[in-house]
Amino acid sequence: MSLRLKIFCLFLVLTVACVAGMNWFVNARVETGFRAVEVELGHEQITRLREAVSAEQRTLARLTRIDAVWSEPYRLLQAGDAEAIAATYPPADLLNNYDISEIIVVDADGAFFAGGRTANTDRFDPATSSVAQNAPAFVGADDGSTCGLWQLDTASLFCTHPVLRTDGTGTPAGWLTFFQPVDDELLARLSAQLQLPLRLAGDVEDAPGGDVLAIDDTTMRVQELKKKGTAEAGAGGGGQKGKKERKGIFTSLILAQDPDQQVVLYRTGNLYASERLTEI
Repeated sequence: MSLRLKIFCLFLVLTVACVAGMNWFVNARVETGFRAVEVELGHEQITRLREAVSAEQRTLARLTRIDAVWSEPYRLLQAGDAEAIAATYPPADLLNNYDISEIIVVDADGAFFAGGRTANTDRFDPATSSVAQNAPAFVGADDGSTCGLWQLDTASLFCTHPVLRTDGTGTPAGWLTFFQPVDDELLARLSAQLQLPLRLAGDVEDAPGGDVLAIDDTTMRVQELKKKGTAEAGAGGGGQKGKKERKGIFTSLILAQDPDQQVVLYRTGNLYASERLTEI
């Protein structure tokens, strides 16, 4: 082999090696960049959702405070007149005007005093067992609202406030708690506000403890997944033979929340949220 040919072959090998090295470096940087963007987007969505839910809780807290700092229920609690609570807090009005699905009034000792599920009548339906059996859990602070999430027939926001005289004086005669369901109407309002598709995912098996909100099918570009095409969809059971290859890449995210903590899990790939949430 002539010297010129040897030099040409060496140059060719070096060129291929440089191109391969540059390609690896660019792909690594791009993949890292997309991963960082994905994490940042997930955190941003979580923050926006948490703030929106907190705003709903603040509205519920104001309503609870207005109805708790009132001399009439204060007098009824001190007199032990549980029957008159339904007249003080008309179930039909709470249901139709404020979307309150259930209320509970506990006395100063933390025992169940009155309340139940709201209905279009002048009486409360029996309280949900998880509420009636856990009445002491709704003994809140002496000087402000305590809010969180509770599982009734569906996930529900709740706020508790001490029952005080109208002028705010005196020791609490008990505590009033209002429950508001996280229903389709609330989810539609939050979805429109956040420009994110939201739905309850409480029926997902092995989901984290607490009540679960799901954000589904947020598009995301990931360089490595773009190369794989629909491999994941086929492996995960989402792909179907004879179907057109799926090109989209989606991030499915769920936020599980209870009064003590929040857990966020998400995954990006070719699967839609309906195919992904059980895995998450």
